[in-house]
Order: sequence, then structure tokens, then C-alpha cells
Amino acid sequence: MKDKIDILKSEVEISDVVMSATKETFAKILEEGKQKENEKIQAMPAVRKRNGFKKRWIALVAVAALAVGVLSVGAGTNFNWFAPVEDEMFISESQKEALEKYGLGTTLQDAVTQNGVTVSVEQVICDSNYYFVVLGIEGVEYPTGDQWLSFEEWDIDIVGGDIHRGTYGQYLGVDEETGKMLYLWEGDMKNIDIVGKTMRVNMKDVQISRWFTEEEMAEKAEGSAPTEIINEVEGEWYFEFVLNGGSQELAYELSGPTGNPDITLDSVVITPLSIKMSSTHADPEQMLADWDDPEDGGDYYVGYYGFLMSDGTIIQASAGSGSGTFNKSRTGRDEFYGFGTIVDLYEIDSILFIEEGDAWDVYNKENPTVEDFVVVPLP
Repeated sequence: MKDKIDILKSEVEISDVVMSATKETFAKILEEGKQKENEKIQAMPAVRKRNGFKKRWIALVAVAALAVGVLSVGAGTNFNWFAPVEDEMFISESQKEALEKYGLGTTLQDAVTQNGVTVSVEQVICDSNYYFVVLGIEGVEYPTGDQWLSFEEWDIDIVGGDIHRGTYGQYLGVDEETGKMLYLWEGDMKNIDIVGKTMRVNMKDVQISRWFTEEEMAEKAEGSAPTEIINEVEGEWYFEFVLNGGSQELAYELSGPTGNPDITLDSVVITPLSIKMSSTHADPEQMLADWDDPEDGGDYYVGYYGFLMSDGTIIQASAGSGSGTFNKSRTGRDEFYGFGTIVDLYEIDSILFIEEGDAWDVYNKENPTVEDFVVVPLP
């Protein structure tokens, strides 16, 4: 049996340097990945893999509520998976079983209609640290080709929470069985166990957008936006509901390598949807100097990828939100990663890291093997 420990949960904040670097990287990824935007990485039998460089939309703005749906829900069994959600989270049958085992999923059916457009909170998946909220949208023309659905403004708040470390929204496509367009929110809240807390979701104006073609962009001024809104329905949709989910977690003290030879992994706390890890740097003064470098700062490469499971399956569990902060002694950092999928805690064999410089090749490798990773077995 793996021993559990109590680990100090440090505050986590995203620095301006990291945000700046993230925006630059995000823009580069969008440019390089545009032609492959609608492709999915096909998982080989021994690998459950997610595309770690996918497009996501990030926005955060408070809006007033005009239409309101208030839910009181309970975690239930017989969770009805939407096919687009399965595809987005790369869910296997064993991961469906893990959702049931840990009581992570709740199926909801509450809807609000504004100006002919109905938005419904369909499903919630959450544990103590991380959440997924699946929305259904009806009443607006389906996006086609490289078009997608989004909201002009949105706000997600958890009553009693502190600061959102990250919330991401993504259009998943149309569910063939119900005919609903599906939109997925995922994220985390700082320094609280979110299970049992009330979530408030408020969205404004449904939009359908498209990419300009290369020919169209060639005729535009340098720096022009590569997209345009082709349809918009005004309205506001507001919901309140309780996040009922699982609160299981495993914690370990370690002394293991990472993807960076200068950084040692000290401890981890793992839930079915996320991981918190603490690490130290061999040269803290150099670490701080590198972080504050005005040209190439904000870099603390750990190379976390995911897990080797007890059955030999490799799961990429690093496509959700991520953030971190220096520890109190400023000798290393405490990092947080949302998996973007579901992991069965008691089937984890090892944590996997990618050596610096190999990340792009490994993420794009069709069938990575254990030899591609730095492997840290759990006690």
C-alpha cells in the first residue's frame, strides 16, 4: 500500500513573465497548427494520448445576469458520455470506470433560453482541485468547416473561492445523438477544495467565427486578426449549481529526477483530474537569475508529461491548465497541472517527464514508449 502524507499546499500564482511568454507561445502554436486544427491524434493500443498543443480560448470578464438557471444536483452513476467529450478527453473504458469509482460525474439538464438560443448545463466532472463543465447550445446555425462557436464574454466563479488559476473554453462540435452543439469549460480554483461549493457560470452573446483563408490574409494589413465573427446572437445565460464530485487524493514524498537535470522532484499530490508537485533546483541563485532574465525569463522546465499505468498504458495527463509559484525558501517551485482527462489513482505506476529539448518530438510521436521518458516510480 502506498503511504500517504500531508503536504503544505502553497499559493499558486501566474507571473506576468509567464503570461507574456505563454501569449507568445500561444500565438506561435496557432500559426503553426492552423492546418491541423481539426485533426485528432490517434491513440495506439498501449497509449492514451492527447494533443498537448491544441487551440484554446481564454477570457475572463464579469457580466450581469439576465436569464437564470439554479440547479441543485447530486453526483450520480450511469453518467451519459457525449461522444465529442469522450474524444476531447481521450476517454477509455477504464477511465469511464474511474469516473464512476470516484464519483466524479454529474449529469444535469437545466436550460435557459434567450433570443431563441438555448444554453444548458449538461454535465459536470470534478474532484477537489479541477472541474469540467459541458454546455449544450441549440437555436443557432451549426458551425461548418473551420468555423467554431464561442461566447463574447463569460465569467466562472466558485462561491468561497479565491483566485482562478486558469479556466479554458473550447467548442467540441455537434453531438449527433442530441443535435446539440457542445462547449467545454475546464479549470481550477486557488487554494480550496471545490467539491460541495456553488459554481456560478455567466455567459454573454453566442458567436460563430471563422478563420480567414491564406488568400484573404494576404490582402489584409500586417497584424490583422486572422478570424472574423460571421454570426452573433445577443443574450446572457446564467446558472448556479453545486459541484458534487470526488475528493480522493494520494500524496507521496519523493526524491526523483525530472526532465531537467538541475531540478529534483520532492513530493506530489495526485487527484483523478490533477497533480501538484514540489521540486527544488540545484542552483537557486541561478534559477532566480534565469527566471528574471528580461529576454528569456520565466522558464522553469520540469517536463511533466503524464503517467505509466500498472497495465503498461502511457497516459498523457498534461493538457489541462497549469501554473506555479516559487516555494517559500525560493529554492524551487510548487507546480499545478490539470490532466485534461481522468486517471485512476490506484493504477498509477510511475510519473513521466520529458527531457528538455525532446518535448516537441515526444508530443508528436504517434506511439511513444517508456524509453522516451524520464520515469519516476511511485513508492
